[in-house]
Amino acid sequence: MRSAFLVVAIMWVNHHHLIHAVREVSARLLWANLNLLFWMSLIPFVTDFLGRNPRVPFPVSLYGFDLAMCGFAFWLLWIELVREHRHDPEMSEYHARVQLKNLFSAFLYLSAGALAHVSIYISYSVYVLIPVVYFLPERKLAEQPE
Repeated sequence: MRSAFLVVAIMWVNHHHLIHAVREVSARLLWANLNLLFWMSLIPFVTDFLGRNPRVPFPVSLYGFDLAMCGFAFWLLWIELVREHRHDPEMSEYHARVQLKNLFSAFLYLSAGALAHVSIYISYSVYVLIPVVYFLPERKLAEQPE
């Protein structure tokens, strides 16, 4: 699946920005990061399985499950970062917005994985839609209407 590289690229960029915001490393942060890296390490395998069986619901579903677990792992990692920035209201609000986007994406991936047994085309549509959403520019706090 050609979009897998794009998915990994989006995750890498988000992870890069996330790690640059870290001020203090804790054991909880390290374990949350390892959890994310574990699920990301499975992407090449589930992508290969999907690529060899593009019309079979189980590989389509497994791909969605792995990406959902990546999303939930990102969410857990953000929770640790939010805990670190709890005294900075602007950073806390930013992290809350990003967390919501990651959590929503994870649920979409999970739903798409489950829907693969109904229609693989619905799943594929969701798998393409989510990376597109990450390329849309985010509105800054000052630009939001009241």
